[in-house]
Amino acid sequence: MPDLFLSDDVRLDPIVTREPDALALIEALHKKLANLGISVTLETDFAALLDYNQKHEDRGWYPLTPMFDPRVSDVGPDRAFWLCLRDREGTFVGAQCAKLYDWQDTNFKIEAESLRFVYADPQASAFPEEMITCTAPSAERVSGLVCYSGNAWFHPQVRGTGLAKLVPLLSRTFGFHFWDTDITCALAVPALVEKGVVANYGYSRVEPIIDWRNCFFGDVQLYLLSKPRQELERDMAKSLEVLS
Repeated sequence: MPDLFLSDDVRLDPIVTREPDALALIEALHKKLANLGISVTLETDFAALLDYNQKHEDRGWYPLTPMFDPRVSDVGPDRAFWLCLRDREGTFVGAQCAKLYDWQDTNFKIEAESLRFVYADPQASAFPEEMITCTAPSAERVSGLVCYSGNAWFHPQVRGTGLAKLVPLLSRTFGFHFWDTDITCALAVPALVEKGVVANYGYSRVEPIIDWRNCFFGDVQLYLLSKPRQELERDMAKSLEVLS
């Protein structure tokens, strides 16, 4: 792993995946982002992320989702990271998170509807009457070693520069490189699907609907996005060819 990505307090030992394109793509994406004036470090301190989130709510960053909130979720360095984006002046301008779920004996539908996807201890942390109903067709096929990628935010001054495509790809590739994942998934609000923003994220499956009631954000409906391993490998190879 290139040292240029790791902050001083982060030391991660990646799994050696069968796909050599992963590390090469990470390096190519770093160069592309650097050309845009963006530096990236890989972080594991989610308390720091929470602090950044709370300080930037007035810039359109919604509250940190429970899946990445260290107060209610297991986001230890062995199973979660976030990408910290800074501009040429060193100012924080964005973030993207990823988390590993070991669902070799279960799947997204079961884990979401039980709220174990959301909280380390649903009984202790869930809101009164909080519930999820998952009818997305492929939800039961989201299983194995799963990388959940989410909570992306970009400062208004860097939007429209291609980060919405590059950073999720970097997050997925890091997840694959570290955890040898079987599938990557994410969630998106319908408005982002309708505006075409989600198309930039690079997921092949975009399916309704995750109905999340009485949660930290009230009632919300979401799309389930997913990309199986074989498609991710093809995507990495194609992206590397384009960036090289």
